[in-house]
Amino acid sequence: MAVTFDKTAGIACIPWDGLNKPYRLDNKVTIPVTAVSTDIIQCLPVKAGTVVLGVYEKIVTPATATSISATVGDGATADGYDASIDLKGVAGTVTKSTPADTYPAAGGKYYPADDTIDLVVTVNTMTVGAVIEVFADCLDLNRV
Repeated sequence: MAVTFDKTAGIACIPWDGLNKPYRLDNKVTIPVTAVSTDIIQCLPVKAGTVVLGVYEKIVTPATATSISATVGDGATADGYDASIDLKGVAGTVTKSTPADTYPAAGGKYYPADDTIDLVVTVNTMTVGAVIEVFADCLDLNRV
């Protein structure tokens, strides 16, 4: 059975205040060593009335595992922003959404209701969980 890990606490956004502005969400997430394939790691909260243009992932500490990768998406499409990232990659490696990914190909995704940017992991024998930073470029379309 898949488990959902909520890691959305401690996020930051730039700019912090104001409406109708572009901003970036950022969160450092630790993939729990207990994570198994199909587990969902909720990384960034997305408020209603937001367009997310793309997502970036930066490896801070690579996982130690036989193999571990993840897709980046949301509650509707698990790989909407990135079809596969290698969580055993070299520290400092940055991956990002490309024009071939579902949501960026459509010019971004509009969220009419609150949601989260998620990782769905595929893992085989992990002994050390990865630490990654997840960033999302957003547009606030709220008037109030």
